[in-house]
Amino acid sequence: MAQPTVTSQLDASLPTIISSARVTREQEGDMPGLVERRTLGKGMGDTWHEVSYAKLTAMAVNETTENDNIQQVSDTDFSIKPTMVQIATMLTDKVGRNITKNGLREIGRLGQNAMQRKKNIDGLTTIDATGSTQLGSTGSAMTFGLVAAGVSNITGNTTEPGHQPIRFVAHPFQVKDIYDQFTAPVGTYDISEGASFRVFREGFKGMINTAQAYENGDLTIDSSDDAKAGVFAKDGIVLVQDMSPRMETERKPRTGGGSTIITHTDSYAYGIRQNQWVHEIVSDATAPTS
Repeated sequence: MAQPTVTSQLDASLPTIISSARVTREQEGDMPGLVERRTLGKGMGDTWHEVSYAKLTAMAVNETTENDNIQQVSDTDFSIKPTMVQIATMLTDKVGRNITKNGLREIGRLGQNAMQRKKNIDGLTTIDATGSTQLGSTGSAMTFGLVAAGVSNITGNTTEPGHQPIRFVAHPFQVKDIYDQFTAPVGTYDISEGASFRVFREGFKGMINTAQAYENGDLTIDSSDDAKAGVFAKDGIVLVQDMSPRMETERKPRTGGGSTIITHTDSYAYGIRQNQWVHEIVSDATAPTS
């Protein structure tokens, strides 16, 4: 019987074709879009300033009152100084000629993804920088009651109440605990209508006590499997942009037979306008198993 030549006998002749390429997926959290954004314009120095004026107090008088209670106006400066961030990559011309074209297209996205991730993480870190009272406790599950408490503390603050919109940002593992709260009646009660059925079918999303809920997987989980989420008024955190993000290329003809450096640069900083408008919620963030 004649024996055919099979591919294993000609494996050196088989070409390697990269049919597809992709970059590692990023978390979709977007802190820059959830806070107040301001721009530090050209010729305005290196620091953004805002002054706030303290409240005055009115008093009761009658026709015989001579009001000697002259009140003074006082102001407070709130300032944010942007700092620069940058990432640079260098590819040789040989790389550009030799690697698959669909791979080269994907590589171009990596630098911008890295810059956006840093801006997102810096915003999340700002929540942890607040000096306000921490809600929740380590090792305990996230609850919608904690979120509601945060909202009430913001809008009910006697010094200066915060206003809508209010955001709730948490790690997906923390949001799963809230999902479990809503779907606890499953298997015990009829949930064919109402909030429990909607959450069971579609997952938890929407609002808690007027706070708009967002998942952000870039939140850090510590060694004890806890994470610090946050409830904050939009204008409680300010992102000051010093200049628009930019990308530049630089030729290096004597490096590697010819290379190109691609540099991404941005300049920004976050600041907390009012500590009582930003509340940190610490809770367990162990990966769910059921």
